[in-house]
Amino acid sequence: MKAVVCKAQSRLAVEDVPKPAAGPGQVVLKVRACGICGSDLHALEFGFADGGVGTRYALSSVGNIMGHEFCGEVAEVGPGVDGFKPGDRVTSLPFLNCGECAQCRAGNAAQCRVFRVIGSANTPGAYAEYVRCAAPYLLKLPAQVNFRQGALIEPLSVALGGVNRGRLNPDTPCLVMGAGPIGLGVLMWLRARRIRNVVVSEPSASRAELARRTEPLAVVNPRQQNPAETLTQLAGGPPEVVFECVGAKGTLAQATSLAAAGGQVVVIGYCMVPDEINPHECINKNLTLDFSAGYTRADFETTIEALANGRLNAELMITDRVSLDEVPAMFERLHQPNGPAKVMIEMRD
Repeated sequence: MKAVVCKAQSRLAVEDVPKPAAGPGQVVLKVRACGICGSDLHALEFGFADGGVGTRYALSSVGNIMGHEFCGEVAEVGPGVDGFKPGDRVTSLPFLNCGECAQCRAGNAAQCRVFRVIGSANTPGAYAEYVRCAAPYLLKLPAQVNFRQGALIEPLSVALGGVNRGRLNPDTPCLVMGAGPIGLGVLMWLRARRIRNVVVSEPSASRAELARRTEPLAVVNPRQQNPAETLTQLAGGPPEVVFECVGAKGTLAQATSLAAAGGQVVVIGYCMVPDEINPHECINKNLTLDFSAGYTRADFETTIEALANGRLNAELMITDRVSLDEVPAMFERLHQPNGPAKVMIEMRD
């Protein structure tokens, strides 16, 4: 099969590789769509491992295939799998584990000794024509959810996990830092929950325009004006909840500076380098720092339901669609200023 393979740090290549086979409790999906995640860019640049001992939590390795935001059709069903058959339209939490050890039986799959995230080091992902998944993590897609939307379920669930941690009521003044895919997802969930007082901070003109389509109070360029002051003027108070959705060095300190006294900073952005905050400021303001990672099966189910009933206009975040052959060049483009928001890899028959 054709796949995009990690060759070295910051280098991808399209190659023919063996098609995966379904083992016990597993299925193989024919990939229909897969999103390019910002964490994939980080993994290729910062998270490289040599594939040796100690790489359980490494983000990339030589020969690996990335891609964890995917959906497709069941192509092969392994022994012991019930409830799925070839042709079923599905997405999956991007996890693999044994399902049999004490940790798995207790519901702590991430502590399983063979736990892997699909698309991370040594666990082939969905930048490929086929991907192997664990059957317990599959969810069927309703007819109202197309494949593009199906590949957005994972990042939308990341955003939902962050919003769920926020101390929110309909009038809470909220600041969303960053209008990339996760920031846009946060905006969509805030709108779906009728949170009215939301301002977005985003320096990219193209991403700012996408944010305006979610109808916040305002979208401001933080290089030109203070977003907390704008929110105060429009909502009558400073940011009580700041959603940090950038994940770059320095943005966490900015978030704590912008938050109101007694406020909360929900960190969803994935920063790969050490960063600093001013503890004195955080203590004086009595801030809560809340780091949000990942999602639950319930988050996936909620997202699927919201897509099916039209509560989320998720496809507005898709700015580019590419084939597998175009992925290496797209990675180069994504490093440029004012690059695309969400890039969707679509498989062509």
